[in-house]
Order: sequence, then structure tokens, then C-alpha cells
Amino acid sequence: MKKPAQKAQATKKKVKKPAQKAQATKKKVKKPAQKAQAAKKKVKKAKKVATPAA
Repeated sequence: MKKPAQKAQATKKKVKKPAQKAQATKKKVKKPAQKAQAAKKKVKKAKKVATPAA
């Protein structure tokens, strides 16, 4: 009798997973913006290094 209940819990866990996947995709969406910020920081550093030399 316990096994059907365990199966029901397993299916509930499976239902949660799509939501977790959605969160994972949201995190992936944020990453390009973070990369853009990182690139901007690199440009600023490059300018700071270039100005004393110039």
C-alpha cells in the first residue's frame, strides 16, 4: 500500500522540475547582461592603462 503513495510523491517532484528548469533558463538569460558588464569593465581598465602611456 505504501508504494502507490511513494509514486505519487515522485510525480509531484517531477511536476516541480519544470519550474526549476524555468529558473535555470532565467539565470541563463541574466548571463549575457553580466558578460556585457564584464566587457565594459575590461574596456574601462584598458582605457586606464592606455592613458598614462599616452
